[in-house]
Amino acid sequence: MLADMPEARPDGIVFFGTPATAARCLSLMVGLGIVVDLVVTAEPKRRGRGSILMKTPVHEFAESQGITVIHDLEAVLPMVETRGGQWLGVVVAYGRLIPRSLLARLPLVNLHFSLLPRWRGAAPVERAILAGDTEVGVCVMRIVEALDEGDVFARVAIPAGNDDAEDLRDRLCVIGTKELHRLLDGGWGIPTPQSGESTYARKITKDERRIAWNESADHIVRVTRIGGAYTEIRQQRVKIAKAHGAEIELASWTSGEVRLVDRQVVVAGGSGHVVLEFVQPAGRAVMSALDWWNGLASTLDSVRFD
Repeated sequence: MLADMPEARPDGIVFFGTPATAARCLSLMVGLGIVVDLVVTAEPKRRGRGSILMKTPVHEFAESQGITVIHDLEAVLPMVETRGGQWLGVVVAYGRLIPRSLLARLPLVNLHFSLLPRWRGAAPVERAILAGDTEVGVCVMRIVEALDEGDVFARVAIPAGNDDAEDLRDRLCVIGTKELHRLLDGGWGIPTPQSGESTYARKITKDERRIAWNESADHIVRVTRIGGAYTEIRQQRVKIAKAHGAEIELASWTSGEVRLVDRQVVVAGGSGHVVLEFVQPAGRAVMSALDWWNGLASTLDSVRFD
């Protein structure tokens, strides 16, 4: 059994989230006047060469707003029940499954960045880009025990265009937060059960971010749009921060070969060509592809990505 949704604006809101996207949504909620009473996020972790203890982006923002932060899911219900009244949980990219015991006593909704039931799971925006979906979207969904299978209170679609995953998530965060605000003010109504074929958006692996230059130019550009795309030259890693496809008719190109064409850095794919706009060589900041080429081409007889 699931806890009943609040009939009116709840007396308290618990926010569950971890990464920067979740922090962005939390910030937008606060900006819209939605009072968040408690935040649940992952514990600080040691990162970097200095093993510095780093708080999650959600933790950092919540502290800046004076919102109570906890890390233990088992502590949620005691804190909520001590205060009393009707409460609601809002989940954005929390990264952990909500246990049945909590679902039974606290109603929860999720801002999920897909057009459910397409792309249930951890990486819906990235999977939509890689699949070449022309639309992406956000759903305000009731959380149930099964993964991303709850009924939907609101669903908004937008064109995917050529935006990268970070930009799309930011846009969907704005839209989803506004929909949440509308539902909090106007009532939840009757949610719509999900219908149609479901697909699973598993996490993106490191290997999937490595560019295979024998793939089509369209596919290669989609890989660069999900973020973290990389390739190698002479065993040195180069991240491809931004690129686009191009129609270029030149003979005797082989996949992975890099040339300068009309002051554009162009790479041959298995079919079609890719124009590099911004790259990040190992140990350096992001730079224009032309600046990278000018420094590299003078030291090599030929330029080809591995």
